[in-house]
Amino acid sequence: MSFINIIPWLFFISEVSIIVFKREKDKNIRESFGTRIAWIIAIICIAIGTYVGIQLNIGSKLINNIGLVMIVIGFIIRWLSIITLGDYFTVNLRIDEEHKIIKTGFYKYTRHPSYLGAFIAVLGIALFYFNWVSFMLITIPYLSVLLPRIKDEEKMLVEYFGDEYIEYQRATKILIPFIL
Repeated sequence: MSFINIIPWLFFISEVSIIVFKREKDKNIRESFGTRIAWIIAIICIAIGTYVGIQLNIGSKLINNIGLVMIVIGFIIRWLSIITLGDYFTVNLRIDEEHKIIKTGFYKYTRHPSYLGAFIAVLGIALFYFNWVSFMLITIPYLSVLLPRIKDEEKMLVEYFGDEYIEYQRATKILIPFIL
């Protein structure tokens, strides 16, 4: 296995590490057991889709390279967003009493750049191992978990911050800067 084939797995290992080391165990968490199961299923589907992609190995070099670039860009966006949030970042949906809205870095343009980075990387993995089975196994479960997660997080933030967050919503896009 070449170094290029290891890059998607490095992103996968990074995501598992985030889940292990950035999961909070306090009473302010706003996630259901079903949400946790959905994330586990999405991660398993990404792993299976990646495995199937490796086994079928039918992608073109151009699409593989585009996917590889997307993985790296997504990884960078995700980690810079996590670093910008600092202690406010956790895997769980929660708000601390001293919590504040971060409006610097990527957060100046989009409310959920960490999710954007992860999605770009996941889409890159789907393209890197391009075949329809892998593409569907990787993207559909991930989006089916990500979109409700964003909705729940937005609701929680509006409940906590009120007008301040609503104004931030007006000033930024939910996921893709300048577009969505």
